[in-house]
Amino acid sequence: MFVHCHGCGGKQQLDTRRYCELCGVVLRRCADCSNYLVEFSRCMPKKTIIEKWEANKPGPLALSVNCLDFRPKMAIAA
Repeated sequence: MFVHCHGCGGKQQLDTRRYCELCGVVLRRCADCSNYLVEFSRCMPKKTIIEKWEANKPGPLALSVNCLDFRPKMAIAA
């Protein structure tokens, strides 16, 4: 599955990659996940609040980096 990096716009494969090869930002953001409810700042599978700033710009220690429940809202065909 491919996604566009929110940092540089490059097309990146999402299966095992956690960081963009081009710019190094975290690829898995809660803001891009269909399990994240923006209006409540809530991750449904983890039943936890993820602040909007973390959902949009996660750091290397963010929950989204290694999240097994991550489901992209939109995927880009290969």
